[in-house]
Amino acid sequence: MRSSLLQSWLLVIGIVVADTHENAILTAGKVHVEYEELHPVLSIEDALKFKSFHPGSEKQFLKGDVDLCFLLGACDRIIEGEVQVGGQEHFYLETQSSLVWTMDSGNEVHMISSTQAPQKHQKYVSHVLGLPMSKVVCKIKRIGGGFGGKETRSAFIAAAASVVLSVKPACKTHLRPRCRHDDNWAASQLSWKYKVYFNLPVGYFDIDFML
Repeated sequence: MRSSLLQSWLLVIGIVVADTHENAILTAGKVHVEYEELHPVLSIEDALKFKSFHPGSEKQFLKGDVDLCFLLGACDRIIEGEVQVGGQEHFYLETQSSLVWTMDSGNEVHMISSTQAPQKHQKYVSHVLGLPMSKVVCKIKRIGGGFGGKETRSAFIAAAASVVLSVKPACKTHLRPRCRHDDNWAASQLSWKYKVYFNLPVGYFDIDFML
């Protein structure tokens, strides 16, 4: 789905195809984009104030009779306050790379990806190209000792490389696009904060223990 709204800093808005990785970086640096500056939403408090939420992200976890506790005053104790957490995610140093090509006269897509989750690469590439998952094959070398840095963060790399196949049919050009990130991009994109904000009353019942 195309959008004219930039949701975050350094969000990818296009792909440059070149004969070498260095030429691709050089060409991308020559792209000029003009933006209309909107009011930035940089905190959870701002998101609540401006009602800026990701679509379809609302969830509710209900257990017990909440109305009984708060509306009828049946809880033994009620605590009110707010909690803020802003844990810093560590930087993922792993390299991310994907090589994509077609088989069966362009009806099937194969890839070699550096990932812990080949099924997710299969899912995202099939979605990008509009192919059933049965027509997408993801191959990986043996891996071990991973802790999540090569799970979903590398899926964008595979999806970006596969987009080239839809622009230039590889079955006609024998194209095998390969995409990998550089360290400057990774340093800005593969590290973030886990922000959590609570501002709700908490009610509970006293419990007697006998030892």
